[in-house]
Amino acid sequence: MSSPNPKHQSSSPEIDPPPLTIHEIVTRLDNLHKKLSHAKYEPEKPSKLDPQQDEKDGDSKSTADKPNPLDKACNELKYLKSAFEKLKIFETDLSKPLDTLEDNVKDILNDLDLKGYAKELIERNLNVLRANITKVKAQIPLQHQASSISESRYLQTTNTSKDVRKYH
Repeated sequence: MSSPNPKHQSSSPEIDPPPLTIHEIVTRLDNLHKKLSHAKYEPEKPSKLDPQQDEKDGDSKSTADKPNPLDKACNELKYLKSAFEKLKIFETDLSKPLDTLEDNVKDILNDLDLKGYAKELIERNLNVLRANITKVKAQIPLQHQASSISESRYLQTTNTSKDVRKYH
């Protein structure tokens, strides 16, 4: 666990920023990926006093075969970006179905405003509306596939070298 990050602490009440659009999320993840993928990092090579140390530790891969942690982080950012790009489809793919739902509701409300409205027509239109709602619901990813981060799952913060020196 990392310690609380002093950069983000304040005495004023916290005001939640406005939610990000999917496009904004994808853009930010893309920028993070680009910045990190241009960085150079070579992990420390463990000193080898015993040439068979890997075998003793149960590690069958040599250090050269292990992926660089920076590359792993880049791949994870790329995965997140890809996942949000898939969600971005809803911004366009659901616009027509939502227009249809709005038209359905408008038609039903207009029919209800008429003095001698036809109950059969309204009931049929309500069934059409419910069927259309079911079709839209089927396009929404399941909760476990696209759950948002709840307030109970805080992300850890990182510290700069300057922060580490300050607290030690």
